[in-house]
Amino acid sequence: GGEEFVLEHQVVVVNFCDTHAGKCKLLSTEIAKARDMGGRARYAFVDSEEYPEAAQIYGVEELPTVRLFVRGRMLGDYNGRRMASDISKHAEELVRKVDEALG
Repeated sequence: GGEEFVLEHQVVVVNFCDTHAGKCKLLSTEIAKARDMGGRARYAFVDSEEYPEAAQIYGVEELPTVRLFVRGRMLGDYNGRRMASDISKHAEELVRKVDEALG
């Protein structure tokens, strides 16, 4: 499931959204593009309408919300520009910081 995915990877970008909402569709497209750029960060999508308990567990109050997880722990929200290149760049910088911290 989703929790195992987050625990298995160093950095995971999780998009909590309602797949029927316009701004969620746009953001989901950008996150999919970021995922397709490659790199070591991983990306996940949670349909908050289908899985409301996941949004509740992680305190998601408005959609879309993009949360960053590092080594299975929630780091916080991604509040940068919502373009694929910016999302990917931020995620890969986090991967580098984690690598440096782990030595």
